[in-house]
Amino acid sequence: MEPDRSRLSRRARIARGKDRRARLQERDITVEEALSRYSAASLDDRPEPATRAERIARGEQKRAQLAGKAGAPREKTAAWRGSTEASRGRTGVSGKRSSRAPKPAGRKILSAVCAAAAAAAVTLGSFAGALALLRRQADFAGAGPAAGKIGTDGDLAEAVQTAAAGRDEAAAQQTEASGSQADGGERSSLEASGQEGAETGRSSQGTESAAAGTAAAPAAVSVAPEIPPVTIHLVAVGDNLMHRSVSLSGLQADGTYNYDYNFRFTADDIAAADLACINQETVIGGNELGISGYPTFNGRTEMADELAKVGFDVVLGANNHILDQNAQGVLHMLTYFNTNYPQISVLGIHGSWETRDAVTVREVNGIRLGLINYTDILNIPSFYNGNEYLVDYLDYDRLAALIAQAKAQSDFVIVFPHWGTEYNLATDAKQAQEAAFLAQQGVDLVIGTHPHVVEPVDYIDRPDGGKMLIYYSLGNYQSIQNKEMCIIGGMAQVDITKDGLGTRVSDFNMEFLATDYRMSMTRELDYYDMVTTYPWEMYSMDLSRTSWAHYDNPSFDDNLLFRLEAQMAAQVAQKRAEAGFAQ
Repeated sequence: MEPDRSRLSRRARIARGKDRRARLQERDITVEEALSRYSAASLDDRPEPATRAERIARGEQKRAQLAGKAGAPREKTAAWRGSTEASRGRTGVSGKRSSRAPKPAGRKILSAVCAAAAAAAVTLGSFAGALALLRRQADFAGAGPAAGKIGTDGDLAEAVQTAAAGRDEAAAQQTEASGSQADGGERSSLEASGQEGAETGRSSQGTESAAAGTAAAPAAVSVAPEIPPVTIHLVAVGDNLMHRSVSLSGLQADGTYNYDYNFRFTADDIAAADLACINQETVIGGNELGISGYPTFNGRTEMADELAKVGFDVVLGANNHILDQNAQGVLHMLTYFNTNYPQISVLGIHGSWETRDAVTVREVNGIRLGLINYTDILNIPSFYNGNEYLVDYLDYDRLAALIAQAKAQSDFVIVFPHWGTEYNLATDAKQAQEAAFLAQQGVDLVIGTHPHVVEPVDYIDRPDGGKMLIYYSLGNYQSIQNKEMCIIGGMAQVDITKDGLGTRVSDFNMEFLATDYRMSMTRELDYYDMVTTYPWEMYSMDLSRTSWAHYDNPSFDDNLLFRLEAQMAAQVAQKRAEAGFAQ
């Protein structure tokens, strides 16, 4: 079966992918809903995949519904602010007060200092700093007069003026609170800096009582708007595991190779992403070496062509099979991508000692992303000895240096480790150790591969006060593995936002995938010639029951497959809810 991909331009696929992503966001589910989604009574009632005409009709309807919703980005930003305040334990519209909040007298002092420092920051032209200080002042004041005025770009000047007007009273309370301890002695450095800031604010803004019936001085202060928030959407899929059948499935009647069908049902989501990543689990070592499967793989260069055609931006090369064809395979794969598709970043492998320690930084819509890929597993370590430049193998000291370099050059750091235990639905001790190390280095996002199954998602605190999102394993994108847990893969969905407060994860989710393989029965073959991957919403019980995984695994349990996916979806939904991202 050879699909007709000429019917859609890349722009059309991007539009369709965005429409599908909007539908997925609308159908956010609770943990309980996810667990009950595939009850035994409903398994047989799942619909067949929609036809192309039905999908086009739904896309047209969705585009009509989305028309006129230009305010969505601002609403999303406001929602992010609320969830961020809640996750940090602050007091705000949707947040909760930290259990370690200062005592009342201390809050008054800190509130006065923040108000004074904000006024001084405006005088010096640091408007983003003033806004941050005003948010802290509102926290310490217990949602005081400025709290409701700092959520929008246009009210910064008014919020600063309001804070300055209430500063004198707060400063008096500050002096009274500290007088019993200091007794006229030397002021603390914190109080002194606050009062000096207050004097600076008075000289630049004045007070409302300074002149009868005249406007206060803020007209003399030119207030710049906040940096407009920019959000990009990242997707990542797991192991492109080129078993012999996967490689041969691209063979056409005329002797050429084409892998369009392998990506037919996921191409829209990949094209719609601002940054799309895939783990190329097996080396593309050159057609002259021939196709080979487990345990020493080699795939054809037409797969590299397909990854570029579909729209992948990042290909992960550091994995346990990358040295299966020795240095020749690594260098061929790297050279082929660099020569034919220089727009694709190939991570984790290098062509020389000179290029080994250069960190990849990609700028996407104004957001600079530092990208690092490493493996802690090599199947043939003897090929590595003496050729250490070929692949980024785990070395904690070198990894720390690479991360530091990435942080200095970028706004947001993503690390792709190849780690874990195969077929383990949980995580192991070594993954926990490496994750703790990455958090200590200040990494923002971790996307793992290797176990061939989907492992949990977590959103953890870093020692520096930031957060780190972890996808421990995305499982397989495609393979011929026949265990129920290996049929399920994950497509990480991450929104990354940059604004005046920095760059951070502003939402995350997981779209689950299902690998399907079978024989077309149109000719006598010794391999599966129909291999593809479905988004889970398109997969049905009938497709599962007719999958040829049953022939390779007579004990294959379709009900178990759907229960596993429901449990995985529930775990992700729970983490999103805990992080404050679930609607």
